[in-house]
Amino acid sequence: MRLKTISSIAATWVVIIAPIAGGYHALMAYKQSVAKQPDNRAAASMEFVKLFASQQMLPIRGRIYEAIHCYACAKDDISNTEVFAFVEFFDNVSVCVEANVCDKKIIASVFSPYATGHFKCLKPFIESVRRGEETLKLPISFGHGLEFLREPFAERRDECANFISFGDGKPVYQSIR
Repeated sequence: MRLKTISSIAATWVVIIAPIAGGYHALMAYKQSVAKQPDNRAAASMEFVKLFASQQMLPIRGRIYEAIHCYACAKDDISNTEVFAFVEFFDNVSVCVEANVCDKKIIASVFSPYATGHFKCLKPFIESVRRGEETLKLPISFGHGLEFLREPFAERRDECANFISFGDGKPVYQSIR
Protein backbone atom coordinates (compact mmCIF):
# COMPACT_ATOMS: atom_id res chain seq x y z
CA MET A 1 0.00 0.00 0.00
CA ARG A 2 2.77 2.36 0.89
CA LEU A 3 4.54 1.75 -2.46
CA LYS A 4 1.31 2.48 -4.30
CA THR A 5 0.91 5.80 -2.46
CA ILE A 6 4.51 6.83 -3.12
CA SER A 7 4.26 5.98 -6.83
CA SER A 8 0.97 7.86 -7.06
CA ILE A 9 2.54 10.94 -5.47
CA ALA A 10 5.61 10.63 -7.74
CA ALA A 11 3.40 10.33 -10.81
CA THR A 12 1.48 13.44 -9.76
CA TRP A 13 4.72 15.40 -9.38
CA VAL A 14 5.98 14.18 -12.75
CA VAL A 15 2.72 15.34 -14.33
CA ILE A 16 3.15 18.74 -12.64
CA ILE A 17 6.89 19.21 -13.30
CA ALA A 18 6.99 17.94 -16.91
CA PRO A 19 4.89 20.79 -18.41
CA ILE A 20 6.79 23.35 -16.33
CA ALA A 21 10.14 21.99 -17.52
CA GLY A 22 8.85 21.78 -21.10
CA GLY A 23 7.53 25.35 -20.91
CA TYR A 24 10.85 26.56 -19.49
CA HIS A 25 12.73 24.79 -22.28
CA ALA A 26 10.41 26.33 -24.90
CA LEU A 27 10.86 29.79 -23.35
CA MET A 28 14.64 29.47 -23.42
CA ALA A 29 14.53 28.33 -27.08
CA TYR A 30 12.32 31.34 -27.91
CA LYS A 31 14.71 33.72 -26.11
CA GLN A 32 17.63 32.28 -28.10
CA SER A 33 15.69 32.77 -31.31
CA VAL A 34 14.90 36.39 -30.42
CA ALA A 35 18.52 37.00 -29.45
CA LYS A 36 19.59 35.87 -32.93
CA GLN A 37 17.08 38.17 -34.64
CA PRO A 38 19.46 41.17 -34.78
CA ASP A 39 21.98 38.89 -36.47
CA ASN A 40 19.36 38.06 -39.11
CA ARG A 41 18.63 41.77 -39.63
CA ALA A 42 22.33 42.46 -39.96
CA ALA A 43 22.67 39.64 -42.49
CA ALA A 44 19.72 40.97 -44.52
CA SER A 45 21.29 44.44 -44.43
CA MET A 46 24.63 43.11 -45.63
CA GLU A 47 22.89 41.40 -48.57
CA PHE A 48 21.79 44.86 -49.76
CA VAL A 49 25.32 46.16 -49.27
CA LYS A 50 26.65 43.29 -51.40
CA LEU A 51 24.02 43.91 -54.06
CA PHE A 52 24.91 47.62 -54.16
CA ALA A 53 28.54 46.68 -54.79
CA SER A 54 27.66 43.96 -57.32
CA GLN A 55 28.59 43.80 -60.99
CA GLN A 56 24.98 44.62 -61.87
CA MET A 57 24.85 47.86 -59.86
CA LEU A 58 28.38 49.23 -60.28
CA PRO A 59 27.94 50.39 -63.91
CA ILE A 60 24.65 52.11 -63.07
CA ARG A 61 26.14 53.75 -59.99
CA GLY A 62 29.12 54.89 -62.05
CA ARG A 63 27.01 56.50 -64.76
CA ILE A 64 24.77 58.23 -62.23
CA TYR A 65 27.82 59.50 -60.35
CA GLU A 66 29.40 60.81 -63.55
CA ALA A 67 26.15 62.48 -64.61
CA ILE A 68 25.79 64.20 -61.25
CA HIS A 69 29.38 65.06 -60.44
CA CYS A 70 31.47 65.02 -63.56
CA TYR A 71 29.68 65.28 -66.87
CA ALA A 72 32.97 66.00 -68.63
CA CYS A 73 34.16 62.50 -67.69
CA ALA A 74 30.83 60.77 -68.40
CA LYS A 75 31.36 58.16 -71.11
CA ASP A 76 27.72 57.29 -71.81
CA ASP A 77 24.36 58.93 -71.40
CA ILE A 78 22.37 57.52 -68.55
CA SER A 79 19.03 55.98 -69.45
CA ASN A 80 15.77 56.48 -67.61
CA THR A 81 15.73 52.73 -67.01
CA GLU A 82 19.06 52.93 -65.19
CA VAL A 83 17.88 55.85 -63.06
CA PHE A 84 14.66 53.97 -62.33
CA ALA A 85 16.65 50.88 -61.24
CA PHE A 86 18.90 53.00 -59.00
CA VAL A 87 15.97 54.74 -57.30
CA GLU A 88 14.01 51.50 -56.99
CA PHE A 89 17.00 49.87 -55.26
CA PHE A 90 16.73 52.45 -52.48
CA ASP A 91 12.96 51.89 -52.32
CA ASN A 92 13.61 48.20 -51.68
CA VAL A 93 16.20 48.98 -49.01
CA SER A 94 13.79 51.27 -47.15
CA VAL A 95 11.00 48.68 -47.27
CA CYS A 96 13.40 46.19 -45.69
CA VAL A 97 14.12 48.65 -42.85
CA GLU A 98 10.48 49.68 -42.40
CA ALA A 99 9.46 45.99 -42.14
CA ASN A 100 12.18 45.52 -39.49
CA VAL A 101 13.84 42.85 -41.63
CA CYS A 102 17.00 44.97 -42.05
CA ASP A 103 19.01 46.77 -39.39
CA LYS A 104 18.29 50.51 -39.60
CA LYS A 105 21.67 51.54 -38.19
CA ILE A 106 23.66 49.47 -40.70
CA ILE A 107 21.48 50.59 -43.61
CA ALA A 108 21.70 54.26 -42.61
CA SER A 109 25.46 54.17 -42.16
CA VAL A 110 26.00 52.63 -45.59
CA PHE A 111 23.24 54.17 -47.73
CA SER A 112 22.39 57.57 -46.20
CA PRO A 113 25.41 59.29 -47.78
CA TYR A 114 24.34 58.04 -51.22
CA ALA A 115 20.70 58.96 -50.66
CA THR A 116 21.69 62.40 -49.41
CA GLY A 117 23.95 63.05 -52.37
CA HIS A 118 21.54 61.80 -55.00
CA PHE A 119 18.02 62.65 -53.84
CA LYS A 120 18.19 66.35 -54.62
CA CYS A 121 19.52 65.68 -58.12
CA LEU A 122 17.09 62.89 -58.92
CA LYS A 123 14.08 64.61 -57.37
CA PRO A 124 12.72 65.98 -60.70
CA PHE A 125 12.80 62.47 -62.19
CA ILE A 126 11.20 60.99 -59.05
CA GLU A 127 8.43 63.58 -59.09
CA SER A 128 7.80 62.92 -62.77
CA VAL A 129 7.38 59.18 -62.14
CA ARG A 130 5.16 59.89 -59.12
CA ARG A 131 2.85 62.05 -61.23
CA GLY A 132 2.55 59.18 -63.69
CA GLU A 133 1.76 56.72 -60.88
CA GLU A 134 -0.84 58.89 -59.10
CA THR A 135 -3.79 57.05 -60.61
CA LEU A 136 -2.41 53.72 -59.40
CA LYS A 137 -2.84 54.77 -55.75
CA LEU A 138 0.25 52.81 -54.70
CA PRO A 139 0.82 52.34 -50.96
CA ILE A 140 4.42 53.53 -51.26
CA SER A 141 5.48 56.15 -53.75
CA PHE A 142 8.42 55.82 -56.13
CA GLY A 143 11.59 57.32 -54.66
CA HIS A 144 10.48 57.07 -51.05
CA GLY A 145 13.66 55.12 -50.29
CA LEU A 146 15.98 57.98 -51.22
CA GLU A 147 13.75 60.35 -49.25
CA PHE A 148 13.61 58.00 -46.26
CA LEU A 149 17.36 57.41 -46.15
CA ARG A 150 18.67 60.90 -46.92
CA GLU A 151 20.11 63.03 -44.16
CA PRO A 152 17.68 65.63 -42.77
CA PHE A 153 19.80 68.57 -43.94
CA ALA A 154 19.65 67.47 -47.58
CA GLU A 155 16.65 69.60 -48.53
CA ARG A 156 18.41 72.77 -47.40
CA ARG A 157 21.20 72.25 -49.91
CA ASP A 158 20.56 74.00 -53.19
CA GLU A 159 23.41 72.62 -55.24
CA CYS A 160 23.14 69.57 -57.39
CA ALA A 161 26.61 69.53 -58.95
CA ASN A 162 26.05 69.71 -62.71
CA PHE A 163 22.91 67.60 -62.94
CA ILE A 164 20.05 70.03 -63.49
CA SER A 165 16.86 68.08 -64.15
CA PHE A 166 15.21 65.38 -66.16
CA GLY A 167 12.72 67.70 -67.83
CA ASP A 168 11.28 65.66 -70.70
CA GLY A 169 12.72 62.42 -69.38
CA LYS A 170 16.27 63.05 -70.61
CA PRO A 171 18.91 64.37 -68.24
CA VAL A 172 19.95 67.96 -68.79
CA TYR A 173 23.51 68.80 -67.86
CA GLN A 174 25.41 71.97 -67.16
CA SER A 175 29.14 72.17 -67.45
CA ILE A 176 30.94 72.73 -64.16
CA ARG A 177 33.83 74.55 -65.86
